[in-house]
Amino acid sequence: MYIPNVISPFMFLRKSALIECSVCKHAVHHAGKNTQHLLFLHHLISRQMTFAFTLIYLWTLVALKLSQLFLYMRVFAIHIRNWILAGIAIVVIWGLVFTFIFIFLCNPVKQQWSLERIGRCMDQMLVLKCVIMTNVLTDVFIFALPIRSVWKLQMRKTEKFAVLSCFALGAA
Repeated sequence: MYIPNVISPFMFLRKSALIECSVCKHAVHHAGKNTQHLLFLHHLISRQMTFAFTLIYLWTLVALKLSQLFLYMRVFAIHIRNWILAGIAIVVIWGLVFTFIFIFLCNPVKQQWSLERIGRCMDQMLVLKCVIMTNVLTDVFIFALPIRSVWKLQMRKTEKFAVLSCFALGAA
């Protein structure tokens, strides 16, 4: 079986663990020395990690939504296939749009983790609220896709509700 050469999602976790270890090593070896520099370094690294993990979080949401949509594509009939493909397109576009918004939230980009005020930033709370609202909307859309197909199955209503609740667990 051919497995494409892709970047492992665990690569980011290893990188962040290395950054944390380097911060801890720096803290242990420089304990008692210039604490202002150490606090600045901790703050700088934590802001850089927040920047990186925001993007990782966003693409984790995209991967979860896509996995559920691909499951629907395998399980359900052809009549909702176009809706599933539209959902896949919406989720991918959603991920790309918010990736660019998060990357270019500040001008220059370095301003997101820098303590110096050398540029300007958009309203971060507004962007996060938009991410949350659109995340909920895509979750509702993805949950609503199989309702009609499940409701047509020949089983008791309690079993139908059980199946739909299992699909609802996929909401991120």
